[in-house]
Amino acid sequence: MLPTYQRFNASSSGKIRSFRASERILIFLVFISFLIIVLFGFFLLPDFGGTNVIQAYNKFKQAGPEMFIPAPPIDKNRDIFDLDKLRLDQKIKSELNDVDLLEKPEVQEPPKVPIAPIPVPVHNKNHPQTKKVVTTESSELIYHVNGADQDPTARKRRDKVKEVTLHFCNVRTVFIVELTNKKIINMSNSPLILSAITVIALTGITLTSLKYNKNGNEDEIFVDNYHDYDDDFSLNGTHPNISQYPKIHYNINQNGSVLNEKRVVKRSNGAIRIDYSIVDKNLSMIDESRRQKVKEMMQHAWSNYKLYAWGKNELKPISKRAHTGSIFGSYELGATIVDSMDTLYIMGMKDEFDEGREWIAKEFTLDNVSADISVFETNIRFVGGLLAAYALTGDPIFKEKAQYVADKLLPAFQTPTGIPYALINFRSGSSKNYGWASGGSSILSEFGTLHLEFAYLSDITGNSVYRERVMNIRSILKDLEKPKGLYPNYLNPKTGKWGQQHMSLGALGDSFFEYLLKSWLQSGQTDEEAREMYDEAMVAIMEHMVRKSSPGGLTYVSDMKFDRLEHKMDHLACFAGGLFGLGARTLQNQYAEKYMEVAEGITNTCHESYVRTYTHLGPESFRFSDAVEAKALKSQEKYYILRPETFESYFIMWRLTHDQKYRDWGWDAIQALEKHCRSDGGYSGIKNVYLEPPQQDDVQQSFFLAESLKYLYLLYSDDSLLPLDEWVFNTEAHPLPIKNSNPLYRLASPSSSP
Repeated sequence: MLPTYQRFNASSSGKIRSFRASERILIFLVFISFLIIVLFGFFLLPDFGGTNVIQAYNKFKQAGPEMFIPAPPIDKNRDIFDLDKLRLDQKIKSELNDVDLLEKPEVQEPPKVPIAPIPVPVHNKNHPQTKKVVTTESSELIYHVNGADQDPTARKRRDKVKEVTLHFCNVRTVFIVELTNKKIINMSNSPLILSAITVIALTGITLTSLKYNKNGNEDEIFVDNYHDYDDDFSLNGTHPNISQYPKIHYNINQNGSVLNEKRVVKRSNGAIRIDYSIVDKNLSMIDESRRQKVKEMMQHAWSNYKLYAWGKNELKPISKRAHTGSIFGSYELGATIVDSMDTLYIMGMKDEFDEGREWIAKEFTLDNVSADISVFETNIRFVGGLLAAYALTGDPIFKEKAQYVADKLLPAFQTPTGIPYALINFRSGSSKNYGWASGGSSILSEFGTLHLEFAYLSDITGNSVYRERVMNIRSILKDLEKPKGLYPNYLNPKTGKWGQQHMSLGALGDSFFEYLLKSWLQSGQTDEEAREMYDEAMVAIMEHMVRKSSPGGLTYVSDMKFDRLEHKMDHLACFAGGLFGLGARTLQNQYAEKYMEVAEGITNTCHESYVRTYTHLGPESFRFSDAVEAKALKSQEKYYILRPETFESYFIMWRLTHDQKYRDWGWDAIQALEKHCRSDGGYSGIKNVYLEPPQQDDVQQSFFLAESLKYLYLLYSDDSLLPLDEWVFNTEAHPLPIKNSNPLYRLASPSSSP
């Protein structure tokens, strides 16, 4: 180290002379000037992360090396490959005089017709949605019973996923579905009937409870009253109006025998139930081996949580004890239990589901919580999880608990604007915002992610207060001026004005945009205001924040801070692939084609962020520049905490396109989870996805069971399991029914209104 410079007195005494006042001032001024130059110079630097440098480089490149070195002469043999091809064609024709060759016509391939998950009338018999799946050339159709293929070639055909053409038929014609002596005569293209048959046969899910009668057989107890319907179907082309037509019910033993000769039952609410139905597996698009692997992962995660942390919020799988450092603290709120209920139900894990229900009914309470708890997290995990369990089962205990939790959140809305605070103390009812959030602002992704749960809760309870709270938020946001059409991440709940100008489709912004689209879907596409706000926001994001990297051409969504792009994408933003895809396929407007292009690009980019790591698991965020693409650079960006957003986009894009690559990408991630995240005590996140081997963080997040495993399970299930035209997923992957499309949307009776 060089010594510090000192000034000495020239006197013989040799004493050190101190600086004069003028010298001190001069040194201070020099230092201040240097500091100002450095700071202002930093803000005035050009945007090297943008396209300016690339544009200059491309212009120089276009000039070509001919600026310095003459171009080589044209190769006289340049057409040799075309000549070889021509000679080969002539030889084939000369040797096969009597054989007509099939040549590809020189025409452009017509564009693919997107198939919307929301049914629309289709009148073209050649449309993919109306293709017949089963032929009736043989009186004995192939069927599948209790996991065993009765046809030796069925498995091979089922594995060829792309060649299967099961789609929901949107032409509302009526046929008979009849089951006789282990044989299906399938003459129905009703989407509801096909959906129910496939769901029940493949999952064992039931919306009813079973009891044994005096003969030892199982009787079915419906949640709602039902009545028999005479079997007066006809095939002469005449039939009653489809809205009045009965739904089909079979009660079938596991060996395939019919337990109830009364085949047709109409539920009072229009719902249907088919237990242990025999279905031709060739009709489905299931990858059974991979789906069963995901179910085994769920069983491993759940059983260890039950063993080491039952009733607690989350599990530490390495330490094999409860995780008390979660966002819900050490209070025994059973976050993993509530978050996992619908996943257990969907996977047919009935015993585990019953265990969870019993705990919720007897133990779940928020009355003793005196800490500040996130309003957002409580809503999406607890209110959303309980509402999904109610929608799937009709069990009133889940509705009661959901309303109980929502009532605990209402004091957070007591602000001058009605924009809720971020944190609430359930015991005292006091609420506040995070100290770090831009001058006491509320966060867009938190107060903007309440609509699905609160609107649905009002409809099933008859209490309008929940819908009124979220509609007030909608009204404020709609009327606010948006910079460049974008929504900043911070809004002051006292003044109703934007905070810091930071826009993101990742952390702090993400799920607000998701709920705009899904509010429209949940309403049965009647909430036009939500769809309009969604389209306006997405168009602005595509214009100002969506970019492509160079040279790889990866599509990504950057953050914007004070009109400057930060070329970084959060893992949280990987849900946007599915978001843009749903926006494209649910409404064929002028933006649909661009939405789908962005959806495919973002999903591919998130996949690239996975496969460019040692572990094949994605980092928390990743960056783009001239030197790096889809890679984390900072140590605090390299962890993976079992996040689901990429799997969510795989699942939705698979449902929309049936492109096999999304299933393959999901399977690659499953293998990575098994290799790097699994332990004897459950599943753990990892601290650095680029290290070999990675270090585990010893936390099994509740959303791993609620979201990650659910989306992966659905990725390998048939489209009829939670079809996208009947269900909409909240941001914690809890399925809520779509109004007017799903009979499980149980509206409260007028008498139940307060």
